[in-house]
Amino acid sequence: KLKRIVKAHLKAAKQLLSVKNGTVRFVHKSMVDWFTDKDRAAELFVDRVSGHEVLADWAKDERENPFAFAHGVYHLAQSGQEEKAMALLHDFEWLLTALADKGVSA
Repeated sequence: KLKRIVKAHLKAAKQLLSVKNGTVRFVHKSMVDWFTDKDRAAELFVDRVSGHEVLADWAKDERENPFAFAHGVYHLAQSGQEEKAMALLHDFEWLLTALADKGVSA
C-alpha cells in the first residue's frame, strides 16, 4: 500500500522530480532551497536535519541498497549521529559489503 502511495505522489510531482537508478531528486537545486526555507515554503517546509535523520535511520541497517552504502554515513553525520557514522565505518562486514557494491574486492 505504501509503495502505491509513493508511486502516485511521484507521478503527480513528475515535473519537479527526477528518478534515476532508484534515486529521487529534485530537477533543480532551487527546489531544495525553496522547500528548506521556512518563510517561503510555509506548510510545505522540510527540515534538513529531519530529512537526514529519516535517511540515516533507514540506511544504517540497510545491507543491500547501493544508496545506503554511498550516502548512509553522510546522512548519519549530517543528522548529528557522528558516533553511529563512525560505528559503520568501523564495522568490517559493512565495509566489505560497501566495497563489494562498488566493485572493489578485499
